[in-house]
Amino acid sequence: MQTILVPLDGSALSEQVLPFVRTLAPALHARVVLLHVVTDPEHEYPVTHAPDMPAAAPGGRWAREQYAHWQQHRHEVQAYLAAQAAPLLTAGIAVEYHIETGMPAETI
Repeated sequence: MQTILVPLDGSALSEQVLPFVRTLAPALHARVVLLHVVTDPEHEYPVTHAPDMPAAAPGGRWAREQYAHWQQHRHEVQAYLAAQAAPLLTAGIAVEYHIETGMPAETI
């Protein structure tokens, strides 16, 4: 079975491929994998320990808030991917979706 990988970043531009995927997947008897890459919070918000910034230290208030924000973003991305997968599933296409953590260009 063939696989069509569809990287989605939440933009309208990335979603423009979905109608083509909906046509192509059945013709190729392919399954579809929707992929969204979430930037690693350590890369997006690098934190170094500074004695005068205890809130920014690992486990500090700022670090905990950023991690909570990152977790919330992952939940939103999961809902987004599920919504993008729904029409494909309704059309009888085998589809799954994944959220990966890293730098998008390297991860894809």
